[in-house]
Amino acid sequence: MDRQARIIERIRRGSVAKKAGLMKGDEILTLQGYPFVDDMDLAFYEQEEEISLTILREGETLSFTIEKEESEPLGIEMRQSDYIIPCKNNCLFCFVRQLPKGMRETLYVKDDDYRMSFAMGSYVTLSNITDEEIERIKRLALSPLYISVHCYTKELKRKICKNPRSAELFSIMEELASAHIMMHTQIVMMEGINDGEELKLTIQELAKLYPSVKTVAVVPVGLTKHREGLPELTPISKENANRTIDWVESFNAEMTEKHGEPFAFCSDEMYLIAERELPPYKSYGTFEQVENGVGLVANFFHEADFELASGVEPKGEYSTITGMSFAPLLRKYVKRLEALYDVKVDVCPVRNDFFGESVTVSGLVTGGDIIKQYKGKLR
Repeated sequence: MDRQARIIERIRRGSVAKKAGLMKGDEILTLQGYPFVDDMDLAFYEQEEEISLTILREGETLSFTIEKEESEPLGIEMRQSDYIIPCKNNCLFCFVRQLPKGMRETLYVKDDDYRMSFAMGSYVTLSNITDEEIERIKRLALSPLYISVHCYTKELKRKICKNPRSAELFSIMEELASAHIMMHTQIVMMEGINDGEELKLTIQELAKLYPSVKTVAVVPVGLTKHREGLPELTPISKENANRTIDWVESFNAEMTEKHGEPFAFCSDEMYLIAERELPPYKSYGTFEQVENGVGLVANFFHEADFELASGVEPKGEYSTITGMSFAPLLRKYVKRLEALYDVKVDVCPVRNDFFGESVTVSGLVTGGDIIKQYKGKLR
């Protein structure tokens, strides 16, 4: 718990908090009888008509009861804090551990913060969470959460995450499901480790928690060239990617028929590894996993087509930067554009020298590689 996040930074003039006698610099200890952690508590409880809180002011503990209209805010702003819940795992595939040296310090921070999962959609393992924090998630209804699962078998989970607590994930998820917390999940698939039968078992066990577990995405492990001293892992093979897609699509069809909405997906990158056509736009439902690279390509082209249908007519000559894996698909789309409009687009794929050529996604293209490969060559 971070004390800075409990300090009142500002009280709005004329607010009910100001009238009640609260002051800047007061430290909120409890709110509605519960320990105060950060402004998520404030956002949840300030909708109530009667607010009780205790504060610490110059070493003295004071209690307040504030009555207000239900929709009236307290008028408190809390001090911002940089504290995050650190990740104590040592996962086989951890991308942070595969980063080159010499970058800005924040890139090397490993977090496993359920608050960031709720607020920003980042994935957490829940291996570094306390019982009190689980209770807080349920009490504040912090939903949806985005959870990295990876496998079902406990022994394998300990091997992958190198954290004994990681093996308790499904018990934690069952507890959250009983409190109606919605969860979106992912499996980072590694060749010969958590693929095949283990992958099937994991997805089947996740499906038992539907509808609390709303979706599961299967993404291939990302490997950079900076893996000195790390466990040996190999990229997902084309054959494995195709087997995985076949099974996931079959299982998803069963779930869709049963529940009326899709449940299991492979990421776009898995389809590109398999060298097969990506699913159509309508197969992704409401695109809950798009930030995880699931349906990203379909959504991109759908939005582009929408703009064209609304009357946009591209003209001129352009260059567009992209990753190696998306370049062939983009070239195909650009060819159609050039046949219909007075436009010329050069698709410029960037080889990833910074992270390694095995990293082909657009989101990890660096400015240095762009400059090195295309300086003076772009339209």
